[in-house]
Amino acid sequence: MHQLDDLVEPHRPRGHHGVREVADALGPGRGTPPASSADRATSGVPGRIATVVALQRTAGNQAVSRAIQDGRTPATVQRCGPGGCGPAGCDSTSEENAAPAAQAVLGQEDEFSSPGQAVDRPGAAVQRAATFAAGPVHQVNNLADCVVNGTPAGVTWPTLNGAQFWSSPAVRGAITRPTLKTTAVPVAPGGAGGGFDAEVDVVPNNTAGFDETVLAAGPWRINTTRATIAAMLPAPAVCNGPGATRFRAFGNPSDAHMATANRRHEDHHANDHKAAFNATVVPWDQKLTAAKASGQKFHGATAADAEAALWAAMGGTPEQVADAFFNACAAAVVAYHGTAAGGPIGAPTSPGANATCSISWAKYRNPS
Repeated sequence: MHQLDDLVEPHRPRGHHGVREVADALGPGRGTPPASSADRATSGVPGRIATVVALQRTAGNQAVSRAIQDGRTPATVQRCGPGGCGPAGCDSTSEENAAPAAQAVLGQEDEFSSPGQAVDRPGAAVQRAATFAAGPVHQVNNLADCVVNGTPAGVTWPTLNGAQFWSSPAVRGAITRPTLKTTAVPVAPGGAGGGFDAEVDVVPNNTAGFDETVLAAGPWRINTTRATIAAMLPAPAVCNGPGATRFRAFGNPSDAHMATANRRHEDHHANDHKAAFNATVVPWDQKLTAAKASGQKFHGATAADAEAALWAAMGGTPEQVADAFFNACAAAVVAYHGTAAGGPIGAPTSPGANATCSISWAKYRNPS
């Protein structure tokens, strides 16, 4: 269940979701993949397979199998614009110019794959199986409502395959699992052989992203009671009584500054979610693809042992890798919220009201 940060002072709008029970979310047993060598999945692979693995690391998950199937020389990688991967759709000098406006939060260059990255080979535009795509940004929140009712001024959920998550069960339910093929090894004359071999059969697509909600443009107002304002602010004594007031939350130094800072804070979380995905799911996907391309087999005395050996070589089971993704997202949220720039919106300043407290106000500043 997604738990919003309630560690800020009462009646101070919250900048973003936090994590309760941080020790539980990040402690032992919550999905850290077992250690393994980055090269175990491809050790002992002969020359052509080494080339294929290099192609996979450069061009993408599905490029490998297609290159093997048609026997062509692996091609170079280009970045493609909105027009596709033909000559008219490519911009070899500036990915920023080709990226949709909604993806600006993610930056110009990805260490790993991004939508539109493909192999420049006739008839084989290939997209990597593990990708991160920019998500929607909803500019709908009312700062006055956040102040009065204690709701977050912004929140950015990580997503996996279209599902928002903020727990281990949720991200485990969202990840798409690879398919394995496990076969019994015949016992040869003399007693050699036996046991089971496991190999990667299908490497699925896993697409991560984010869903971001931030402040709408000001002005921000809400109808509430005078008693609420009197309890919330050191407002004039005229507010200490029955009746309604229209509360106005001002951004400090301006509404535009507040909205921009709020968006910048949530964009930081979106980029952290991307970094978490690139550090966990993407390298796992790369190892799976290389093992699939080479037909690498993992042996065990039982089918379960063989599959366990395969998962260990890949860097973890789907559940462990999903947990690692979630834990990395959670750790990044905690780390950013612990900085001066990532802290909560400040306490109200310059509170006031008119002569009858029919109108009241205060100013708020975002440290981002």
